[in-house]
Amino acid sequence: MVAKLTPEEWLVVGNRRSRPYLKKAMLEADTKASALTGKESFLQVLRKIDILRQGDAEMSKADERSRRRLALPWLVERVDNLQQIPSNAA
Repeated sequence: MVAKLTPEEWLVVGNRRSRPYLKKAMLEADTKASALTGKESFLQVLRKIDILRQGDAEMSKADERSRRRLALPWLVERVDNLQQIPSNAA
């Protein structure tokens, strides 16, 4: 027997399956953006975002909940990902 799902339920099911791909896609997008803007410049922007978020406790809490739910990469993961790229590649 096939269960009938509402559109909202399909969205949740699809979202759970796509989470690992979303995280990988975001890290790949960072790599491409750093190639356009320059690796060090892009890293500075990510670090600045991190500093600003640390200053706003409510924003940090909301961001943490969103990242857990969607399995998005943390800023630290994004920075680490970019630092692994050779400087001449980005």
